[in-house]
Amino acid sequence: MSSGVTVRRRTLDHISGSKQYHIVTITNPSNGKGISIMRWGRTRRWGQVKVETGWIRKIQISVENKIAEKITRSYTPKHDLWREDLDEKQAREFLGAQYLREITPMQWKTLFPHSDCEGLRDNPPSYRIGAGATTEITATVRDEEEAPQPVPTIDQRVAENENWGLF
Repeated sequence: MSSGVTVRRRTLDHISGSKQYHIVTITNPSNGKGISIMRWGRTRRWGQVKVETGWIRKIQISVENKIAEKITRSYTPKHDLWREDLDEKQAREFLGAQYLREITPMQWKTLFPHSDCEGLRDNPPSYRIGAGATTEITATVRDEEEAPQPVPTIDQRVAENENWGLF
């Protein structure tokens, strides 16, 4: 059994060329835990991200089901890169800063229990499902103008419109 983690990065392209699906898995055979990061959206855009943690077998089944689903929906595999037996520093380098910012310190500690979690954010900016959560999804809006405006109540709309009820 290896002492390091395995990181695998896969990309699927839509037949139209306008969409991509990226799947990154990080597994630690020494403790049987893993993380999957699924990212999707328009080509050359970061898009949305979902992060899951759990047992390696659960992660593998989830990823294989998602790949099979995407292939039936006109996606084709493009890249499949992996590195085995990585220590924490090598895993961080292979993942890159953009993927690391999506992982919480609690999720990272499932793979590296003695990590100091330097550079990881407590509240990543994208959609995520955390370890042990029951599909708890949190979202943070990145720009002020993207923030959803509150919907006015009927009483507010009546008060704003002087012609309300005349027709």
